[in-house]
Amino acid sequence: MVPLPALFPPADGGHHTWPAPNYVDPETRGWGAPAGIIFMCVVTSCVVVARLWARFGIKRTAGWDDWLIIASMPGLLGLTISTVLALRVYGFQLHIWDQTPRTHITVRQVNNPTFECIC
Repeated sequence: MVPLPALFPPADGGHHTWPAPNYVDPETRGWGAPAGIIFMCVVTSCVVVARLWARFGIKRTAGWDDWLIIASMPGLLGLTISTVLALRVYGFQLHIWDQTPRTHITVRQVNNPTFECIC
């Protein structure tokens, strides 16, 4: 089996090739990921509303799965909002090399509520 180069650091350390941090005008991620997340949340919400309309409005019967879907929607909305805010405001848009010590703290503070929305 051939070892993967990414798993093993170069023999000379390789640290001399890393770029210097750019705290003044760092390169950031665009709106691609937040737009995709918002789009998927809107599509999911439309599908859930259509399902609930069909189950509650047309059939007049709701199962336990419908109640679980209703209970999970606030978590989905919270996860979407916190992820988009993290990607655009709180430092997730920066590369790890371009983050200041303050943005490292902010990223860690935003991680906790984001992962709590998942659970």
